Formats: sequence, structure tokens, C-alpha cells
Amino acid sequence: MSLLMGMLTNIDFKGGEILFDDFDIDFSKPFSEQLYSLKEDLFQVNYSNGDTFTIDIGWYPEMEIEGNFITYVIKNFNWEKPLFKEKSKNHNKLVQDLKNAIEVVEKIKKSKIKSL
Repeated sequence: MSLLMGMLTNIDFKGGEILFDDFDIDFSKPFSEQLYSLKEDLFQVNYSNGDTFTIDIGWYPEMEIEGNFITYVIKNFNWEKPLFKEKSKNHNKLVQDLKNAIEVVEKIKKSKIKSL
């Protein structure tokens, strides 16, 4: 289990499948001691229901202490137009951004079901 999953034990991914989990950042240590962990590809959850939604967490710019976590919601692999994009630099904001991203996906899925 990654450090992120350990911190996210209370998060319900609502049917999402974790595709990638390479999150090994320890928030109790300075980021300057973890530069090799500050990567663009940290964590990804996928949802499929006709459309594909991806929640992606990465550190941008990669391996630079001045960067931020960015949480995205991507629809059908269109990285040029994310449905959700939030920056964070601390644990609490990152967890909140992830919860908000899950809610964005859930709202879109529910609105699609209602329109059928």
C-alpha cells in the first residue's frame, strides 16, 4: 500500500478502479528530501460507463520543490480540456481536491443516467 492509500482509507472511490499508484511522498518530511518522489505520474483512478473518466494526481513541474500537486479529472482521454484541475501543496488540500474530483465524476455520471 502506498503512502497515499494509507492516508485515503476513508475515501470512497465510488466504483473507480485504481490503475496506478506510485505515491510515496511523506508529508512529515520536507519535500526537499524527497525530490525523486515529486513526479508527474503519482496516482490514477479510472471510471468507465460509456465514457471514460480519469482522476489523475501528479507533481508539476516534476522534481522541483517549487511545484504543486495537481489533481485532474479527464474525460475520454482529452488532457487538453480537463473537467477539473486543482493545485495543492499539503495533505489536507490534496485529500479535499481528490474528494472534489470524485464528486465531479459522480455528478456527471448521475446526470448522464437521468438524461437516458
